[in-house]
Amino acid sequence: MREEGVEKEEEEEEEEEGRRRHVKGRRCRGKRFFEGLDRDGDGQVDLEIAMSKRRLPRRYARELFRHTRRNFFSKSIGWKQFLSLMEQKEATILRAYTTLCLSKSGTPHKNQFLTSLKGAGLLANEDNAIAMLRYLNSDSEASTSYGHFWNFMLLLPSERLEDDPRNIWFEAAIVVAVPPPIEISTGSVLKSALAGGLPSALSISLLHPIDSMKVI
Repeated sequence: MREEGVEKEEEEEEEEEGRRRHVKGRRCRGKRFFEGLDRDGDGQVDLEIAMSKRRLPRRYARELFRHTRRNFFSKSIGWKQFLSLMEQKEATILRAYTTLCLSKSGTPHKNQFLTSLKGAGLLANEDNAIAMLRYLNSDSEASTSYGHFWNFMLLLPSERLEDDPRNIWFEAAIVVAVPPPIEISTGSVLKSALAGGLPSALSISLLHPIDSMKVI
């Protein structure tokens, strides 16, 4: 009985040590990513710039600001807010990653990835698969890693994390964003109409008497 108790304690210590290593590794990964986003090294990340660099909608930045920033007028977040964001999303990102067709090594290789894209009803061809892997700044065109996938998903708003990750990834890497239509105020439309209409009306009124004289 005593030996069983000792073995159980050792197993619990090993599990606890494993959890500590996991947390430490996650923080190190997050710190590297944060420092990569911190362009000027001032300890703050401008999320709008980060979104623009990754061809993501700027509204994603506003959504993240709403959940993280302390000052309403702030346009950046510090390491503590970034760490809080990591802790909130870690479990959801991991679940999303496991929905991809993974190889035995736990990484999505290109062949499995193509199968996964077909399963999501997306245009599955080699060019698209390579483009998506490159989008994550992967070191290889044949596979990617959880770290690269994590970096991408962390910047997404919480509600988007509930969507199929393949659709989000495909949209960011393949679909070209269409710029919003230019808004023209009513006043500008009226000015344009008047500018074009008045000369036309004036020319007709001036020419009409001449045409009448010709008929007579």
